[in-house]
Amino acid sequence: MMSAVRWTLVLAGLLGGLVAVDAALLAVGPAEVAELPSLDPVDLSTVRRVVVTKADQVVTLERLGDSGNWKITSPIEGPADSAAVRDLVARLRRGVPMQVRLEEGNVETYGLKSGSAIRLQIYEDERDDAVVDIYVGGDTVGGASFVRFPDDDTVYRAQVGGRHRLDRAPRDWRDPSIVDLEAGAASALTIAIREQEPLTLRRSEDGGWTVPSQPDFDVDVDTVKEILTRIGGLRAGRVLPPDFPLDGEPTLRVTVERPGLDPVTLSFFIEGELAYVRRTGRDEVFQVASSVPGRLALPLAAWRNRKLVEVDRVDIARMTFHDARNGDYVLEQNAADSSWKMVKPPNVDVNLRDAQQAAIRLASLSAAGIAEIPPADAGFPAPNWIELELRDGRKIRIELGIRVAQSQEPMIFVRTLDEPDRIGVMRIGELLEIRKGWSR
Repeated sequence: MMSAVRWTLVLAGLLGGLVAVDAALLAVGPAEVAELPSLDPVDLSTVRRVVVTKADQVVTLERLGDSGNWKITSPIEGPADSAAVRDLVARLRRGVPMQVRLEEGNVETYGLKSGSAIRLQIYEDERDDAVVDIYVGGDTVGGASFVRFPDDDTVYRAQVGGRHRLDRAPRDWRDPSIVDLEAGAASALTIAIREQEPLTLRRSEDGGWTVPSQPDFDVDVDTVKEILTRIGGLRAGRVLPPDFPLDGEPTLRVTVERPGLDPVTLSFFIEGELAYVRRTGRDEVFQVASSVPGRLALPLAAWRNRKLVEVDRVDIARMTFHDARNGDYVLEQNAADSSWKMVKPPNVDVNLRDAQQAAIRLASLSAAGIAEIPPADAGFPAPNWIELELRDGRKIRIELGIRVAQSQEPMIFVRTLDEPDRIGVMRIGELLEIRKGWSR
């Protein structure tokens, strides 16, 4: 057994050794940590070319002038998915530091072997070398990907936006936008359904719309805007080559005219659950859902003005809901703070949000459609109604008729007293939402 004196000497020796090591560390300083590399920041305004390479497939994307639009220059040519290219570049604008160094040599495990890795190169103005040049392998946790630099088998992890943004066939880089259209830019719209006579609507000088073949037809401006917005928002699920076979005549043709530009015509072909679109000015064929043509191919009656009420909500002084059984329920708006209170019957609490929503709906009330029906057959004059009293003394009464028979969605007939022969239909669900304003 070691004596106590001997243990003391051993511990003293160990302590002395640790003190010597600590002193040496203080003198030399901490060990130097190798700094991880990073991708340089990208100046969005000067990026001109993006090259994406996978195996022997090279996709080259080039910016159009100083715009935010891009084109594909190889291996095919045409407009590119500019939003996808801008998003790809924007994710690298501040530079990308490598998060961690994993290992050297074992690139296949990380999807970084030549032929399976995807190479991304980004070029700026007046530079022959790429500002970004990186191989991207598989994705890992936290949205990061495995990456390596050219001529280097060191594997890193970094946030470069994910492999899926690069892993596209050349055709998938095509622009999926079918029409670049702002609703307010259109001057005319023509709808041709199969062999039917085409329907043309034209913008008038006052900003409204007319049907030239029927000058007295009252066009619903909101419907025109909605259809033009749908056309301008069309994006293809797939962009197919120009030689994609389409048989027969199109189901629908839609032509949009814009001042100073060539008209754009979209021809829709329906095949089962899919529809295909050809458009003037582009060679590709665009694949969309088969429901798209049906949402655009509206008959003349669907374009009729459906607006029943158009007033400024703040100008409403009172709103009355008249129930044939229970009489009047009257809401009054405070002009100072736009709050509402029930003045008849008194001492009834009102949900402020429901009252405000009722006023908003009623101030710009549109029918779901206009019906060709005699007033008596629609239940008019009606025992139930809603009346708006404006601050200038005007009154607008909305009569609530009978329920629409054989309607897929529950509807009732409605009309205003100033146009008694113009009968609209209204969703019962919308009426119930409005009635909440009176806590009904």
